[in-house]
Amino acid sequence: MATYESEVPPQSSELSFVQTWSAPAAIVVACLAAAITVLTVTLPPVLDFPNHLTRIWLIGGGANAMRINTEETPSWGFGFGGAVLMDPALAELPMAAGTWKWGGVYGHRWYVDPVHRLTVAGFTNTAIEGMTGRFASDLTSEVYASFAPE
Repeated sequence: MATYESEVPPQSSELSFVQTWSAPAAIVVACLAAAITVLTVTLPPVLDFPNHLTRIWLIGGGANAMRINTEETPSWGFGFGGAVLMDPALAELPMAAGTWKWGGVYGHRWYVDPVHRLTVAGFTNTAIEGMTGRFASDLTSEVYASFAPE
C-alpha cells in the first residue's frame, strides 16, 4: 500500500492573539453599529403605512396636485395611490369627496377619508369578496354609521 505525504505544511497549534480575536471582534463591532443605528434613528411603525402615504400625499399638495383620470367612471378618478372619490352622490357612498382607496384581489381593501380624518383597512383571505363584495360594503356602512347623528 502506497502512502502519500501531504503537501500541506504543518500548522502551529497556537494561534496568535489577532487570529483568535479578529472574527469575534468584527461581529461585536457590527452588532454595536446596528444597535446604535436602530436606537438612534426614528422609524415609522410598519402598520401605520396608510397614514404615511396620506401624509406624503398631503405634503405633495393633495388632490390639487394630482392628475386624475375620470374617463371610465365619473364618480371615481384614478391617480397616485389608487382611486379617488370625485362625486360621492353619484357613487352613492357615505365617503367624502377626496377619499382614496384600493383593494386587492386576495381580499384586502383600504381607504383614507381626509374629511372625516379616517383610515380603514380590511384584510381577509376571501378573494374578491373581501375587496368588492358584501364584506367590503358592510364594513364601510358600519364605519360611517358611527358618524350619523343619533
